[in-house]
Order: sequence, then C-alpha cells, then structure tokens
Amino acid sequence: DERRHPEDFSGRWSGAFTNMQWGVPPRNPHFTGRRATLERIASGLNAPGERDSAAGQQGVTTLELVGMGGVGKTQLAVEFCHRHYAAAGKPEAAGGASSSGYSVVIWLRAETAEVLAADLRALAADCGIGGVQGLRNEEVVAEVRSRLHRTRGAWLLVFDNVASRELLEAHLPRGCHGAGHVLVTTRELVERSSPLLLDCFAPDESLELLRRAGAVGGLSGGSRAASSSCGRSCGRCARDRESGERAAERRAE
Repeated sequence: DERRHPEDFSGRWSGAFTNMQWGVPPRNPHFTGRRATLERIASGLNAPGERDSAAGQQGVTTLELVGMGGVGKTQLAVEFCHRHYAAAGKPEAAGGASSSGYSVVIWLRAETAEVLAADLRALAADCGIGGVQGLRNEEVVAEVRSRLHRTRGAWLLVFDNVASRELLEAHLPRGCHGAGHVLVTTRELVERSSPLLLDCFAPDESLELLRRAGAVGGLSGGSRAASSSCGRSCGRCARDRESGERAAERRAE
C-alpha cells in the first residue's frame, strides 16, 4: 500500500478548507509602492518545493519577510493576501498557486503562543471542527494541519509578527496534496529559509504615500526633504539588512 503522510490522519475530523479567506486584516486603501517586493514574494513562494519522498507529495514552501518594526511587513503581507486571494477566482488562476491565486488564505497572529493558540481555536471553531474547547492546543494544531494537508487547491498560511523560532516550527505544516505556501513576517530570522529583507520606502514611494494618505495635490519642499531623509541617511535599514544577510550566511554554512 502507498504510504500515507502523517498529517493525512493526524486529525480526528475529516474535511478540508475550501474557498475561504480567514483572519486577514482589512486592505489598506492607501497602500502604495512595493511592487517589486510583492513580485519577489510571489516568485519566492512559487519556487519549486521539495517532494515528500515517502508519499510523493508536494512540500510546503516557506518564505520569511524580515525587517525592523514599523517598516511595513504586515501591511505588505495584507496586500499580498488580498491581491492573490482575489486572483484565485479568475480563469487563468484555475491551475493553482503557480497562476498567482489561492483558494484558501489564512492569517494567524503569532506574536505570542497565547495569541496564536486563540487564533487557531477560533479558526477551528469557524470551520466546523467539533469540540474545540475540549481539545488541547496541540490537538487543535493537529486538526488544522490535517485539514490543510487534505486541501486540494492552492493555499496560503500567514504567521504574522513571529518572535520565536520554536513557536513557528511547532505550528508549520509539513506537507500538502496541492500547493501549500507559508508567509512569515518577523523582525529576526526564525526559520532555515532564504529571507526577503524589507527596507524602508524609497523616496518616490514615500512621496506617493504622503500624497494618497494626505489627499493633497502637492508637497512643500520641507515635506519632500523629510520624505527622502530615510533614503539618504537611514543607517538602521542598512544595518538590519547586513545583519540579516550575515545570519543567513551563517545558517547556510
């Protein structure tokens, strides 16, 4: 008999996630810029995944979005979710994640173990997993991962604001039948993967954001100078990028 993946039977309840967007924050109407970064997220998640040698199933692709606090990691992830969940309904996206569309998008807050556990319980209850209140946290995790594994369409799971590598590893899905993608936002590298390091806005992006958010037709010279100061002198972005690159190199050795 063909060997089954452990997550195929780790949950008590059968079923899979279908056509849903859960927990994703509202889209920011003032979102602007970051086009190249959004494209890099898509290409990074759609890179060929590893095959599960035991069951011959597509592995889960994980991508970390790393940057200092306030640089816009969460807003970027929110925009990515809304763009690519909407794309799932288009005919050209019927083939799955490789066509830039997800039929299932799930957003989990992961700044602490308690917050993550609460989100997982709410997700399980909303999806009809019975007896959630009587389950231990690890049993809830097993139920959610089992449903993700049985989901045939392309899915995206977001862990936002991860602070602990151990917490992430305890909740990462290990396999899937379709195309499974995990996007992590964090201030520090937490997983053994190739990170995407997010810098401050470029000066032209800052100007565009100020225009859209302020609903003004023009900016004074002082405002223009202030908006471009990060591009000229923000050493913090450079330091964060260099430290992230060094950490990635050390893990690759």
